[in-house]
Amino acid sequence: MDQQDSDYFDIGIIKNTSYDKTTLPFKFNFSALEPEESFESAYEVVPKRATVEPRSSQEFTVIFHPNKGVGLFHSTLLASPEVSESEVAAEKNKEDLPASGSLGIIALSLNATTISPYLQLDKVAKMDGEKHVKFTQWAVVDKDV
Repeated sequence: MDQQDSDYFDIGIIKNTSYDKTTLPFKFNFSALEPEESFESAYEVVPKRATVEPRSSQEFTVIFHPNKGVGLFHSTLLASPEVSESEVAAEKNKEDLPASGSLGIIALSLNATTISPYLQLDKVAKMDGEKHVKFTQWAVVDKDV
């Protein structure tokens, strides 16, 4: 099977070693294909890289830069968890550690839509004889905003 740029997974057929191996001797193996890091994206993640120690949390900030154009912006953020250096140092039997890349992938889908703003100004003559500027329309996606 030829790999295309739009593929998200590498699909293979492997031997099933699970409890249902007698009825289903083979199974599909899906491995996520991690794309190259994008630059000049409309999204910025701070911090870009972080090590999250066991039993702790890390906060990431996602900033959207709407000045990158008009339209639909779709991005997928991927994180590949690995065993921390402190866990590796604490483990006596290194063979019990999970292999690199075997902990799965954390994915976060980001979507944003921008529109071209449109402002219509109108000079209106009032009863006092003066002309007043009136904001007639400001384009927004949702009229309830």
